[in-house]
Amino acid sequence: MAENQYAERLYGARRQTDCLWSLGAGALNFQGILMDTARFIEREQLLDEKLWTLFVNQFRRSVDDADHGWRCEYWGKMMRGAVFTYEVTGSEPLYRAMERTVRDLLTAQDGDGRFSSYSREVEFHGWDLWGRKYILLGLEYFLEICRDEALAGQVLEAMKRHADYIVGRIGDEKEGKIEIRAAADGLLKINSEKLRAVNGLGEMMIATIHGNFPVKAGDRLAATRIIPLVIEEEKMNRAKEAAGGEPLLKILPMSHKKVGIVTTGSEVFKGRIQDAFGPAIRAKLAAYDTEVMGQVILDDCQEDISAAILKFVRQGADMVLCTGGMSVDPDDRTPGAIKATGADIVSYGAPVLPGAMFLLSYLGEIPVLGLPGCVMYAGRTVFDLVLPRVLAGERLTKADLDSYGEGGLCLNCEICHFPNCGFGKQ
Repeated sequence: MAENQYAERLYGARRQTDCLWSLGAGALNFQGILMDTARFIEREQLLDEKLWTLFVNQFRRSVDDADHGWRCEYWGKMMRGAVFTYEVTGSEPLYRAMERTVRDLLTAQDGDGRFSSYSREVEFHGWDLWGRKYILLGLEYFLEICRDEALAGQVLEAMKRHADYIVGRIGDEKEGKIEIRAAADGLLKINSEKLRAVNGLGEMMIATIHGNFPVKAGDRLAATRIIPLVIEEEKMNRAKEAAGGEPLLKILPMSHKKVGIVTTGSEVFKGRIQDAFGPAIRAKLAAYDTEVMGQVILDDCQEDISAAILKFVRQGADMVLCTGGMSVDPDDRTPGAIKATGADIVSYGAPVLPGAMFLLSYLGEIPVLGLPGCVMYAGRTVFDLVLPRVLAGERLTKADLDSYGEGGLCLNCEICHFPNCGFGKQ
């Protein structure tokens, strides 16, 4: 049979060095049971035009949407087997059957280069990528024996478009990286220890944004790539072991929260000055799925403050924010009032500026926060760092607050770029 120029250019050198590489149809004379078996497969399956048509039609009808099945693999696997059989039998009818189904398959490729039995809405789920791999393998095997140079060119172009579409959707074709994006809104959590362990193995990398900040669906969270051209499977297995059974990245959902606000201060209570805490707090809460149950303004009376906190809790508050009276002045009663409710004081003070006089406590499962005066006037404070974590249901510890020491100094930039800055980055 005439040598295919495409195949020779692609595989000629490999045939000289790889003892397992195919010798091509007719290179060996097969007889006996081996030839009988090959003829049986050819006659009963590979020459069945209806079967080839059925397998091609999987890519026209999105048949795998319903159950995320693997019908997408059938054509590629059968084509690979057909090429192997042809190299045994040298059958002209089999070659013509393969050529016809390849031409038919090319007509099933959509305008974007997709060969997929999944619709665009669910592509890359289930076995979709598995099936796309077998399309490429089937076409590659056919190229080895293709006699029609024009058809070979069409096949190569179809393979390129197919691969380009995949890379364009799940990675960066220029850098060979794969991006990871948020599938939902929520609080991004990163297992920093496991991430360092994976990156410490070498020859692979994962780069992420900072954790403990809210993200939106579609936001870029991370990118990963293999640094050399290839990597040993053993090292990939070691990476899996280093990562452990838990995800390196996860998103904690932020459910609807009801919030009570307790404001103290004799000047505000008596109407000498206007309350500035309420508007500032409401503006911060408006960025999340929260409901302000109400705000009470009280004099500097510890008993009244405690009673107001407990009333909000009885009314179903998911969080209580206390403003005013948070300094060390003798008449500032808020920290004592919070403690008097029976709340567990996690920390009075945080290594964050603005926000050093922050108080974190829990009354059972209900967070009760004492907010320092800076929340009224500063653009970004400790409250911006803690709020999303509390809304995501995290029970913060003193160690969590202490970790803000590195990165806890806001530079009060003329133009604020938070959270795209160093403030609060641990």
